[in-house]
Amino acid sequence: MQTFLTEQVEKVEKIQAILNHAFGTQNYHRISQVKGAPIATDGVVAVANEAGCFWLLDAIISYQGNKKLDPDMQVWRLKVREDNNNREATLYCEDGKKKILISQNIEYTDFPLDEIVLWVMPGGPGGESVILLPTEL
Repeated sequence: MQTFLTEQVEKVEKIQAILNHAFGTQNYHRISQVKGAPIATDGVVAVANEAGCFWLLDAIISYQGNKKLDPDMQVWRLKVREDNNNREATLYCEDGKKKILISQNIEYTDFPLDEIVLWVMPGGPGGESVILLPTEL
């Protein structure tokens, strides 16, 4: 049990280091074969690799055809909570003015942070939308 907790603490520290040092991006990464899906920045891919959460990016991509979403600014939040030793979460999208447009409950997650915020906005090199960390703007 102690080894597992140590590994989780190290994982959280690595993710926090990525979040603290993600300013801009050198590369954009195609993370989905879905036509028109947003691409992702170096920081987003680094967090997804470290946290094992490409499922989170898939969830965001799956909503991109929803007419409620503004293609110019989406603020995606994953909020994790622990209930009876079970980690569950809510993924929701705001319009940038704190109005919730989409909400999805996630019954179980092993995402190691209590919360993460990702943005989706235009600006990719080929005109694509980009999933980015707020500090990478």
